[in-house]
Amino acid sequence: MEVDREICKLMETGPSMRWVIGNGVFAFDAKSPTDWMRKTRAYTMKNVADRIRCEMLVVDSEDDKDMPGQARQLYAALTGPKECMLFTRKEGAGEHCQIGAASLSNERILDWLDGKMKAAVARPKRTR
Repeated sequence: MEVDREICKLMETGPSMRWVIGNGVFAFDAKSPTDWMRKTRAYTMKNVADRIRCEMLVVDSEDDKDMPGQARQLYAALTGPKECMLFTRKEGAGEHCQIGAASLSNERILDWLDGKMKAAVARPKRTR
């Protein structure tokens, strides 16, 4: 297929594109890049995100080229308690999944979780 040939040419231009496409094909047991793209269509938060009731942390990266805008769409669709954590290029964390700044990403996300756990423990217990 012509589209697959063009995608394979793009994969030759750099390790990021090669990893994204190659990992997607592998993870979905796809036969080709276009087969992988077809298989991903079923994965969506549409008609689901608004039913999530627990507190959510949505993480976004300023220069995300793999899934640009997806974190903002999820954040907008959530109707329960939520927070957004933006990672920036200035921090060295602007790429998808904060590539290049794993320690910073882990620190900030785990600090958020730690704060939520401490708050939950400090809350008075409900009686039935």
